[in-house]
Amino acid sequence: MKKITFLLGFLLLAFSSIYAQAPANDTCQGAEQLTVFDNSCQTPTVVDNTNATDSGVPDPSCVQGFDKRDLWYKITVPASGVVTVETSPVSGSNLTDTAMAVYAGTCDNLDEIACNDDGVGTGSFAKIDLAGLTAGETIYVRVFGRLDGISGQFNICAYNPQAAATSSYKVAGLNIFPNPFTKRLNISADESIDEIHVFNITGQEVLRAYPASSNYSFLTEKLHSGLYLIKVIAGQSATTLKLIKK
Repeated sequence: MKKITFLLGFLLLAFSSIYAQAPANDTCQGAEQLTVFDNSCQTPTVVDNTNATDSGVPDPSCVQGFDKRDLWYKITVPASGVVTVETSPVSGSNLTDTAMAVYAGTCDNLDEIACNDDGVGTGSFAKIDLAGLTAGETIYVRVFGRLDGISGQFNICAYNPQAAATSSYKVAGLNIFPNPFTKRLNISADESIDEIHVFNITGQEVLRAYPASSNYSFLTEKLHSGLYLIKVIAGQSATTLKLIKK
């Protein structure tokens, strides 16, 4: 009886290992959105490449013969056109080395714009500094473990290192109405608005827009009732205000 129980346990373990579910962002099409923080990596996202598989995208330029079990992320480029993406270690994780590539275009037509394998980030963890990008465009980040067969948790984060330059001045003539709001929010200013970010009370970004206009309006029906913060950026100016959804 003990032999039968052991055999069943072994077969169950083998079956679960073979058919373990891959992460949702195992391919470019399932890329997970990364929030772009201001100035520095404020709250890195802890991720895990266990059960990741090869997405089938050709090898990046900076690495050959790597562990091809990659994870995918996407970033909306801030108004500055500058963004830094970095990975870093998680204490106790078996994963101690990453490489990373960044692509423009679409998942069906990717164009590599940067690649890093060691030497820039923390220890053996990859980091890429990007500049001259188009504000509002989506770029794709591909991350993989550098050592064959080694998987585990690591941190990933994106931030705008030039955001400090936008924090000292208020947006001129900014008007956000109504407040409290229900189904729609209207925003106007004396200058062209570059970015709008709406955060809930936990700090999660729930809405984002790149108006390139002094007037903008968007629907808010899907937001739950409660307190929100809205950050409006125009040129070198930025204003953050509290809003209430009824």
